[in-house]
Amino acid sequence: MEKSEEVNVVKEYIVAIDPGTLKIGVAILEYGTRKYVISKQFYVESKDDDWLTRSFELVANAIEFIKTYLPGKLKAVAVEDQYVKENKSTTIKLARMSGIFLGMLRATYPDFEVILVQPRKVSKLTGINENNYQVLGKSYHHAIVQYVRKVLNIPLDEKHEDEAFAILIGMAA
Repeated sequence: MEKSEEVNVVKEYIVAIDPGTLKIGVAILEYGTRKYVISKQFYVESKDDDWLTRSFELVANAIEFIKTYLPGKLKAVAVEDQYVKENKSTTIKLARMSGIFLGMLRATYPDFEVILVQPRKVSKLTGINENNYQVLGKSYHHAIVQYVRKVLNIPLDEKHEDEAFAILIGMAA
């Protein structure tokens, strides 16, 4: 007679972020299936604060959310890979914001993989391209939120485009 062993499997998760200088989108998905778990968009409380103060405020709030809602082991963090925009200063700030987030998260969760997701992977996943969008005269951001709401059936506020992008970054990772 064989003795059966009970195996305790810990589920693994991926956290995806869409960093910004005034807001940040965060999503938690199952690692293997990319099944949606929860997401949220965070805003700075005061636009009068300097950039670094705002960045730490956003990241601290996002990490507190992750600590509260992450139901298992953090396996990976997916971050939008930075591309050079027209405003190079904004591009540099976004890259720094990603670094601040990853550094502060590493202090809480020391062992996770970082996955850089190029924007074209999100375009390929959704079929929505920033260069040629046309959704009833609405913006690219509106199209992304509508995709998450209607195709993925995840209820989001119309203004939560960073949250929508975070969900899609996680799914494209």
